Amino acid sequence: MAIVPETSAPLLVAYIDPATGYVIFSALAAILSAVAGVLGVAATATLAFFRRTRKIALAVLVAVALLGGGWYGWAWYRLRPEPIGKRVVVLGIDGLDASLTSAWMAAGRLPNLAALSREGGFLPLGTSNPPQSPVAWASFLTGRQPSGHRVFDFIARDPANYGLRLVFDRPVDGDAAWLPVPTWPELLTQAHVPLTLIGLPLAWPAPEVSGKVLGGMGVPDIAGTQGTFTLVTSDSHQGDLQSGHVVRAPDAGDFQFALSGPVQADVEGLSYLEARIAVARHGDRLAIQVVDDDGASVELAVGETSGWLPVRFGSGWLRTIHGHVRFRLISLQPLRLFVSPVQIALDGGAPLTFPRDWAEDLAEKYGLFHTAGMPYDTWALSDDVLSDAEFLDLADDLTAERHRIVLGELDEFQDGVFFAYYEQVDIIQHLFWRYRDAGHPLYTTAASERVVHAIEQAYVDADRMVGEIRERLMPDDTLLIVSDHGFANFRRSADVNEWLTNMGYMVLRNDGRGLTPMYSNVAWKQTWAYAAGFNGLYLNLRGREGSGIVELDEAGELLDELRDRLLAVTDPETGRRLLSRVVVRVPRPGDMDGPDMLLDYADGFRGSWEAALGGGSGAVVTANDRKWSGDHMVDPDLVPGVLFSNRPLAVTTARLVDLAPTLLQLAGAAEGAAAFDGIPVLSR
Repeated sequence: MAIVPETSAPLLVAYIDPATGYVIFSALAAILSAVAGVLGVAATATLAFFRRTRKIALAVLVAVALLGGGWYGWAWYRLRPEPIGKRVVVLGIDGLDASLTSAWMAAGRLPNLAALSREGGFLPLGTSNPPQSPVAWASFLTGRQPSGHRVFDFIARDPANYGLRLVFDRPVDGDAAWLPVPTWPELLTQAHVPLTLIGLPLAWPAPEVSGKVLGGMGVPDIAGTQGTFTLVTSDSHQGDLQSGHVVRAPDAGDFQFALSGPVQADVEGLSYLEARIAVARHGDRLAIQVVDDDGASVELAVGETSGWLPVRFGSGWLRTIHGHVRFRLISLQPLRLFVSPVQIALDGGAPLTFPRDWAEDLAEKYGLFHTAGMPYDTWALSDDVLSDAEFLDLADDLTAERHRIVLGELDEFQDGVFFAYYEQVDIIQHLFWRYRDAGHPLYTTAASERVVHAIEQAYVDADRMVGEIRERLMPDDTLLIVSDHGFANFRRSADVNEWLTNMGYMVLRNDGRGLTPMYSNVAWKQTWAYAAGFNGLYLNLRGREGSGIVELDEAGELLDELRDRLLAVTDPETGRRLLSRVVVRVPRPGDMDGPDMLLDYADGFRGSWEAALGGGSGAVVTANDRKWSGDHMVDPDLVPGVLFSNRPLAVTTARLVDLAPTLLQLAGAAEGAAAFDGIPVLSR
């Protein structure tokens, strides 16, 4: 059994977090064993009781049945949907940029969005600060700014020990509340409004709603990570990967390999459960078979991708976990076989949906599909495992998969609020911006037309899907299209931890290692401030941080000093300022979990990967030489999203926080709203 490697900074940046997998799956065998034991004891006691007092036993069983039926009846009553006589359809298209959308509408490339704009309205949509996807979607869900919903970054910190984790990393058996304030799905559930929510961000585990929900952003793969892939290869020159496993294959002949799956705890520590995969070379094709009782198999030629194949991990019924995976044959000589991250199975065993059995219903209707919340193979492209064209092939498949489910469920949807989330525009821009930004270090036009124009094509594809959804609308339906942010250039990385070290605000241990991930070389008793996440700076505050030295009454003055000095920092190569704005949030008792300072980067700059994880890159500013070439974690004024409506808009400016009160108003449930930071954007 393969031992799990230690979590590294690149893996966390790649949205990797093995601990989540442990929370989900490591205790499964123990739980099942305990349940089996309890059931066995109960069955034995029940039989003995029947033999002694049959009439009493029968009465007890009837009473239990009535109580159980009453409990289920109450659960149904509490969540029962009641028709509201209308349909509200909301499409969340991640990353749809206001400027690009406007330009391509004017050029005639987006006819369906242009028609929607004429029919109702179109506005740039103000995003959150910081404009990071989990922060922005939390504002969309709650109608609150980050200070209200308490999501501040992709990365969350534990001030007691300076530990870092993904904001998605929550125990699946913990508090059912996603956020500390109500979301519009929760408020509409309280009002019994029928809901169908597909790919809902931050819905892991899937919450109980008055209808159905399929979780989106935040749902892990089967290993508890956000996208660990595998490369099976006979290429002796292939080194290790930042964000995936490498499996060595022989140069010729048939072989088997172990595919790593869920993480479990045993006497040796953390390890992976494994599935065996058999590979046979058949001329110019490769035969792949899962080695288990079902034996799912596929044959691939170079450039072909399989459908999803079911796999099982573990040995014995108490340790068997199901998932599904797909393969792409990149080359035969040398062998390069891409294996996708293993998806959590649609068998009701994990809280992918509410109700739990809706996952199985969806699989019966549409076949196996991706369940990971961020399913696109971004890090396989970044690691040069996939080419640009291969990545686009796989991305197109995932997008088509989601769209097929959305269309099918919309056809069946009769009443209430319908939400569907699409991620492809965001992902394509992140990775292919280097083909449109002549100032990027990797800019080139020496690629195929498909690759060079991948971003424009992603917008065109999104417009086509909007058109197919508009064709299914009824005359009285309301359609809203929302994006969480737009996009900007990412040419240069800014490392605030390096700057803090150079200026004496952060002090390192005297061992010559420099800044290392997770602050492992920081002398905290001499450190005044540190950066964590992509846009946040924190004081090392006494009473909050485990080794804090800054007194609370000193915080304001120190933050003002840091703000003034940071705003003056320039790029030594270009002379441009790194930051266009700095927002100071002086900590106060009862409100000390968010950043003390938000760093709003100027166009062309973004916080470095290294600083986000408590490390350093060796220089305050470095060239971004990665394929991840476009971004949005900058000054929010630079990256507005979009709002489209098929009904006239009642406002001239709009923000993400306006959507929650708008949806409650449309559903006739405004009286159930808490105090929002936004206002409805449509006329009553």
